[in-house]
Amino acid sequence: MLVAEPGQILTYPHLTLKKEIRVIAGQMPTLDLTHDELPPGDYEAVARAGSLKTQSTIKIGVHDDTFAKRLQTYRSALVAQEKRERESLLGAAKLLAANQSNVQKLYSKIASKKDKKKIWAKAYGDLKKQYSKK
Repeated sequence: MLVAEPGQILTYPHLTLKKEIRVIAGQMPTLDLTHDELPPGDYEAVARAGSLKTQSTIKIGVHDDTFAKRLQTYRSALVAQEKRERESLLGAAKLLAANQSNVQKLYSKIASKKDKKKIWAKAYGDLKKQYSKK
């Protein structure tokens, strides 16, 4: 299995590749990665056989100054994306909390009314319009 943690490779934030190898007695096992088109970076290779396990770091591609700059730029993009996602989730959580409070207030207000269904249907329609605008 090959694992690349976030910020260790280009192109993908995280990558896990599982492969099986059949070992024939007397032959040296080989792992062919040429057809997997792995992006440049550092991968952790883990091999298991029965209860045995070994792991090592594999470097794919040329690790020069250009690669280091591209990787740093990619890491910055990942951090910015994570920040946007976190802010978006926080905004959604705040909106849900506010609307839950509004729905509870509305429910309390119309609970004792005679034509609850009609009032609730209108209120539900208004809420639905409000959400579809966001």
